[in-house]
Amino acid sequence: MMERMDKVDDFVPDNYVPISAVVRCEAAGTSERLTVSRPLLEALTERGHRLYLAWSEGMEICYTAELTVDLAQGEVRFLAQGQGPHAIVAETIVHAYPVTTHWSAAMNGGRGGFQPGASDGLGQIGWDAREGRRTIEGQFRCDDERSPYYFRSERYALWPDDPDARTMAYERYIGETYSLYSVSEAAALRLSAEALAHSGYPALLRRTDTPLAELEGVPAFQLVHNVIIGEGAHRSLATYILPPHWQRGAADYPAVFSGFYDQNENVFSTVGPDMLRLIGELYTERGAGVVGIIWNGGGSIGTRTLQQSIYANLDALFERAIRDFGVREDGIVTVGGSRGGFASLLAAANPSRQTYRVRYAVCANVPFLIGTPLLTMLNSTHPILDQAMCEDTGYKDAWRKDWRDEQGRSGMERFLETTVGTSELAEIDEARSPASETVMRRLAANGTQVLQSHGTHDPFTASWLAYRWVDRARALGIPVRHEIGYRFGHNNCVPPMASAKRCLESIVSGEPLEMAGDYHYVRASEEPADWSRAALLEVERQPLFLEAPKVVVRGAANDFTFYGVPGMDYRLTLMPVQAPTSGEVGEVGEVGGVGRGGDGSDSGVNGGGCDSDDGGEGNGSHRNNDGYCCDGNDGCDSGDAASAAGEVVVMEGRLEALPALRPGFSYAVCYRDITAELPGDAYRYRLRYRLPGAAGWSEGLPHTPQPDHPEPMLTVLETQPNPLQPEWIGMTLQHFIGWGLSEV
Repeated sequence: MMERMDKVDDFVPDNYVPISAVVRCEAAGTSERLTVSRPLLEALTERGHRLYLAWSEGMEICYTAELTVDLAQGEVRFLAQGQGPHAIVAETIVHAYPVTTHWSAAMNGGRGGFQPGASDGLGQIGWDAREGRRTIEGQFRCDDERSPYYFRSERYALWPDDPDARTMAYERYIGETYSLYSVSEAAALRLSAEALAHSGYPALLRRTDTPLAELEGVPAFQLVHNVIIGEGAHRSLATYILPPHWQRGAADYPAVFSGFYDQNENVFSTVGPDMLRLIGELYTERGAGVVGIIWNGGGSIGTRTLQQSIYANLDALFERAIRDFGVREDGIVTVGGSRGGFASLLAAANPSRQTYRVRYAVCANVPFLIGTPLLTMLNSTHPILDQAMCEDTGYKDAWRKDWRDEQGRSGMERFLETTVGTSELAEIDEARSPASETVMRRLAANGTQVLQSHGTHDPFTASWLAYRWVDRARALGIPVRHEIGYRFGHNNCVPPMASAKRCLESIVSGEPLEMAGDYHYVRASEEPADWSRAALLEVERQPLFLEAPKVVVRGAANDFTFYGVPGMDYRLTLMPVQAPTSGEVGEVGEVGGVGRGGDGSDSGVNGGGCDSDDGGEGNGSHRNNDGYCCDGNDGCDSGDAASAAGEVVVMEGRLEALPALRPGFSYAVCYRDITAELPGDAYRYRLRYRLPGAAGWSEGLPHTPQPDHPEPMLTVLETQPNPLQPEWIGMTLQHFIGWGLSEV
C-alpha cells in the first residue's frame, strides 16, 4: 500500500527533481507502481537517461536502479524499500541548488549586501508539509518605537550603492538586484511538483550562466533564474521560463511577461505557479511552446515600477529573450495586477519601440490615482494607501498630515518623488502617470490591445479612474476590453493568467482576438466563504453602486462616489443607529429594467446638482466635468435637507452625462468632511434614487461589499488610529475589499 504525499511532502532527494508523485509506502517488499507522463518517459529512455527509485531511510536518501519501465502504460514499477516516501527520479533532471538571492549576509560588516550568486536571505520562502501550503517569513520592518524608519535599515545594508542610507529615494529601492527571500529546497521542489501534476513535466532551476546548448531539448520546464538585467546603476532581476523541449533554433516562441515585487517571491509564490500552469496548458493542449518571463519591476519594495530606468531595463530584458531564447519580437503578452498592472501597461508603452512589441496587455486592478487624484484619496475611503505611502517612503509617520521629512516635504510629496521622480502634479498627470497623455499616446502608437479589469470597492483606488482610463484609451484608438467585477475590491473577477492564455492562443493560432466591449461580473454565490467566485452578468444598464468609507475620523475629509446612469436622481444620507429608519432596503429595480418606486414619500427630494439650494429640477449644479462636487464650500448636501430626525445628507443630485465617457454611465464624487454633522459614533447609510422615467423613488441597494459585514454602517472615530497596525485593517477592510453599497 502507498499513499500520495501532496499534503505532507518534505522529501528532498538531493539535487534530483522527482518525475513522479512522491508517495509514502507502508512496508518493504510490496509491489508498487508510479505514473510518469508518457512523453517524459519516452524522451528520457530514448536518450538513455537512467531512472532511479529514490526513498528516505531515516535521515538518509537512498537510490536504486531496480525498477521496471512500462512505456505503453506510462508507469514505473518497483518494490517498496521500506516505510516512508518514494519517488522516481532521472539522472539529468536536477536542480541547480542553491536558489540564488544575490544577497550575502557577510557583506558590510555583517549587515549584508549585494553579491552575485549568493544565496542568503533576510527571510525565507518555505513549504509547510503538514499544512500543505507555502510559507513566507521575514522581519524587515523596524519595531523600535524610537526609530522613525519603516524598515530595519540600521541592521541591513539594503541599498548596495549607499550602504549607510536609511530610506528609499528615487531610483534607489530595496531589492533591485537581490531578493529578500532565500528559498528552501522543499519550496523549490513544490513548484516543480505542481508543474508536473498539471502538465506531466517537472520544472528545473538553472544557473544564469548555463550554456544555451545545455538548455536545448530538455524534457522539462527550465527556469533561468535571477538574471541581472541592465547596465550601470539601475538594474533589475528577471527569470526566463523555457517550455519543455525548448530549441534555440526555433526562434519563434511567443512570450508571456509579468512584473511584480520581490523576485523569489514572484517566482516561487505569487506569479510562478500560475505562469507555469499557463505555459504547461498551452504546451499540452496545443503543442505550443511559450517562453515565460518574470520580472521584479526594478525592486522588491519602494518602487511601483514607475521610475524612468524601467524602460532601458525592459529593452535589455526583451533583447536577451529574443537573442538567447528565441522569443518573437511581436509575439509578447504582458499580464499583471495592481503594481503588476503598471508593469504590464508600461512595458507595452515603452518609448523606444526598437526591441519588441507587446501585442496584448492584460491589466487588473491598476491604481490609476498617481498624480492629482491622490489629493482627495489619502483618507479612510482608501484605507490601505497610508500604509503603502509609509512603505514606499521608508518613514513610519509619513501617513500623518503634519509630517515632514528633512527637506520639509509631506508624505504625499515624498511618496511621489520616490516613485515617479517628481511631486509636480501637472508633470505627473501629463507625462509620468500610467494615465498620462504621454503614456497613453505611446500605447496607442505601439499598437497594443488592452484588457483592463478592475473590482469596485477597491481600498487602493476608485472605480471612476478605471472607467475614465478605458474611455480615454478608446478615444485614442486603443482597443480595450473592460471587465468590471462588482464588490471584488482589489481582487480579480477573472484570473489574469486565464486572460493571458486567450491572448497567447490568438498569437499561436493566428486568429484575431477582439479587445472590445464592457463585461460585468458578480459573485457567483452570496455565501461569505465563497465570495471570490465570479459569474458573468448580462445587463441592460449600468448597475448602481456607491464607494464610501466604513470609518471616518473627526476633522478629516473623505470621498464618496455614486455610480449610475445619466439623468437619474439620487440622495445619500446617514441615519444614526439609535433612531429607527423609515423603510429598510426596499424594492430595487432589476438591473436593466426601470426601478420600481417605493411609496413616493421622498418624491420631493432635490433633483438639482451636488449642492443645489434652489430646489429646481436639474438647476444649480456645482459639479465639474470630471463628476466632482466642486462647490466652494466643498460640501455636497443642501445643509438643511435632512428629512428625518438626525438624518444627515451626504450627497444628492442628478447624475449628468459627462463628456468623453461612454453613453449610459455617469458618476458623482463628493469630497468633504462630514464629521461636524455627525455627533454620534455609529450611523447607517441610506440611499434613495429615481431612475430616468421612473414615477417614484426606490430605497436602498441590497449588497454591501464585504462578505461578513452585511449592514451598511459607518463608524465615527475621534482620532486616526495608526494605519500600520492590524487593528486599522480589521476595522476597514475584508479580503482587500473596501466599503459602500451595490445593486449587484
